[in-house]
Amino acid sequence: MVLEQPSEGCRINTGNMTDLTTLAAALLSNFATIRLRRCERLWTWPVPDAPLQLYCKLLQIALQCQSLILRCNRLYLRQRLLDDGHRAFFDRLEGGGPDGWRLHFFCLDQSAIAMLHGAGLGECGPGDPVTFDPEKFVIRRLRQLERCGRLSKPNDWWWFFD
Repeated sequence: MVLEQPSEGCRINTGNMTDLTTLAAALLSNFATIRLRRCERLWTWPVPDAPLQLYCKLLQIALQCQSLILRCNRLYLRQRLLDDGHRAFFDRLEGGGPDGWRLHFFCLDQSAIAMLHGAGLGECGPGDPVTFDPEKFVIRRLRQLERCGRLSKPNDWWWFFD
């Protein structure tokens, strides 16, 4: 794989590649989902039968805290990928509610998936989206990169947040 750093695995020269279907196939074959449970303690109220105004305030605080925890976990995983030299990846956040959250990672390099499994954060498994089509997501993201002139620069892919 030519990504401006040494890597193991199959060799894909993304520096000269503009074939979106080939890139999309590689990203979809390396698709992992990390399920993160919500912090139940944030969602239990210290005041039973709280008035509506207090209930709304407590709900707002719980959501802000949960969002902060989730963003920290997402940044931790992204940093782990970057530290291991993986820069050609996309990630997407999904979920909320009692089922928790899902962090989806689409990586160009298969060894990145092994790193996500070993990160020890949540339950990591094969890609498992609920509310979006992974193929449409990947194609849309690749087209965004192509329009910005960044498709041939896989070191910049991870900068795109969704």
